[in-house]
Amino acid sequence: MRHTSIEVTNRQIGWVVAIVMVISLGSFSAGYFWGEKKAADRFVARVEQDALADQVYTSICSLYENDLESDARTENGSSEQSNEEVASLGQEQESAAVSEPSESNEVFCAHLVGFGTSKKAKQFVERLAKKGITVHLRERTSKTPRGKRICWYQVVTDPYTDKNALIALVEKVKRDEHLHDVRIVTI
Repeated sequence: MRHTSIEVTNRQIGWVVAIVMVISLGSFSAGYFWGEKKAADRFVARVEQDALADQVYTSICSLYENDLESDARTENGSSEQSNEEVASLGQEQESAAVSEPSESNEVFCAHLVGFGTSKKAKQFVERLAKKGITVHLRERTSKTPRGKRICWYQVVTDPYTDKNALIALVEKVKRDEHLHDVRIVTI
């Protein structure tokens, strides 16, 4: 009976060890990046969810702030109006005297759209000015659910005493600028 021995050289052992190490490193790297991808996906989903929550909260706050401003102004008369609003109100009342007057002494304005940047808001105001529509830019601040203060810019119309004239203007702007959910409020 012949006994055969298998000779393994040091070089062959080195190659086997190197291959095992490369496979181990490859599987570790693949597992690491696969786990990191899941973590990154969870992080992105969380950021998107927080951004949506911030947008919803901002919208709700602006609606609530507008209602509070309307209530405060109607309770306190027009004493809280700025000089600019009073001047533009006087001009609008003169032009409203020509049109059909409202049955009550209510004054209306429309909150057209809000922007996150001053630059975009000013561009919108300039675009409407070229069409002969006078609007004003108001800087607003709100808090996110996490307490972060954000600044945004709201475009509003001049005050109108004739609600029908304001509705006609709003419909024109909505059609021309593709706006939705424009609110007409009493000031």
